Amino acid sequence: MFLHHIATVTLIAGMILTNQERFGSVIAYVHLIADIPLAITKALSHTTFKITSIIMYVITLATWMFTRNYLVPWLWLCTTNLQMPEGFEEF
Repeated sequence: MFLHHIATVTLIAGMILTNQERFGSVIAYVHLIADIPLAITKALSHTTFKITSIIMYVITLATWMFTRNYLVPWLWLCTTNLQMPEGFEEF
């Protein structure tokens, strides 16, 4: 887990140093989408609602797979290939 945190901090620092905040913020937002059903699943797993917990786990997996395998590549293409509006200058 420590290696994961080092990699995350390195990627965020690299994003800031190379002026890629627009792309980095989109990726961070998309990764947060799957955390909502994950938190609900985690809370339900500690209760007696086992069927609801299993259903939320399946929803979490579907959300995670959709955001990581479809939404991230699509947004990556949109943020890197679209033209900036007139008069907007990058830093």
